[in-house]
This record gives sequence, C-alpha cells and structure tokens, in this order.
Amino acid sequence: MPNRILSWLVRLICGLALALCMDIGNAGADTRDEFWPELDGFFKLDERMRLFLMAASTRSEEREVAAGTARIESRQLGASLDFTLKPIFRVSLREDDWERNRYLWLRVGYRYLDNPNKTSTNENRGLVELYSRAPLPADVWLTGRVKWELRDMDTGYSNRYGVRLGIERPFQLVGHSFVPYVHVEALYDTRFDSWSRQRYQAGFDFTINAHWRVEPYLARQDDEQPVVSHVNALGVTLKYSH
Repeated sequence: MPNRILSWLVRLICGLALALCMDIGNAGADTRDEFWPELDGFFKLDERMRLFLMAASTRSEEREVAAGTARIESRQLGASLDFTLKPIFRVSLREDDWERNRYLWLRVGYRYLDNPNKTSTNENRGLVELYSRAPLPADVWLTGRVKWELRDMDTGYSNRYGVRLGIERPFQLVGHSFVPYVHVEALYDTRFDSWSRQRYQAGFDFTINAHWRVEPYLARQDDEQPVVSHVNALGVTLKYSH
C-alpha cells in the first residue's frame, strides 16, 4: 500500500508540473504571461512566534488595447505574525524550521496592494491563514492551508476564502535541503458568491545557507469572475530567516 500511494503521488506531481509547463509555453489570446518576484523575511521572536515581512510585485508583457499598449503591474507589501504550538514530545523541533516541521501554525497579518497603472483597484487586506501538515509514506508530506482575506478596495469591502492542498518531498542535494512541491488552490469571492479563481503551482524550495532560501516556481491562474481570464506565471521568492 505505501508503494502504491507513493507511485500515485509521483504521477500526480509529474502530471501537474507537465501541465503547467505546457500552459506557459502555449499561451492563447485570452492568456497573459507574468513574472512574480517576491522577497520574504522571517524573524524569530520566541519559541512560538515570529515576524513575517514580505514585498512582492507582478509584471506582465505589454499587450495591445484600444488606446495603445498596456502593462499589468502591481505591488504588494505585508507584515504578519506567525504563531505555532511549542513542541512538547518532539523536542528537536524547538530549534528547527517549524514552517516545514510543525503540524499546525497560524498567520495573522496585513497587506497593502498598489496598482501604479490603475489596471485594478488599490487594496488594504487583512489576512488570516491556518497551515497544516501530515506525513505520508516514503517521506512525502501532505500540506494544507485555509485562508480568509478581508479586502477593503476602492470599490468596496468584500471577503475572499481560499482552500489549498499540496504534496512535497524533502531531499538532500549536495548538502542542501531541496523540497519540490505541487499546490492546488480554489478561492471563493463574496463579491460574486462563487468559487471565482483556481491556482495551480509547482516548484521547489532550495536552502542556500543558514539564512537564505530560494523558491522558483511555475503557476497557472484561472479566473471566472469578474471576467474569464488566464495567467501563466514564473515566480521567484527569495527568503531570509533570522
């Protein structure tokens, strides 16, 4: 049974990663390509809490529109507190990276989204996220996240809820941690009373040294509201821990 589960998980990872690569290489007329750079900082406050700071942006290619050309751009700044239960039985985890080793933790924070080209509205966003992990055979992990976004936009207030499932498998590569993963996420938007967005993501987290990690990934995002649209994205997240 463990071998069957592992075989199924490997096929799922390969299939989703191949689908993402095919989508990004074959963008249609209603699909745009974007680049998602991000810088994250994690600062330990005590055994159960840390500060998370992030800065991210979105950049797309120029596209022909009625008035000429347009480039989709947005910027995002955020600050959050991460909370976790202090390990009692697994004492070694008190010094480990508990984002990847503890079974349950919570993030509460705020983000500001700015759109300099006014392709969409600016936004003040409250954020609550609950992360969980469960071990599977052969060192594979099942990961999950549920989130609640409290969105104060130029057009009014709304809520968005997200459910994400994924699998990952850590390896050691030339003395460094290497963690390939696949995520699938669905988001419900109260503006439309519907599951309006799906996101598929495949990538890996690579530890450079004691303080720095890098996470390149491919993502596919499908929106059904307010209009049907698709995004193929290349993302790179640089992470600093202290």
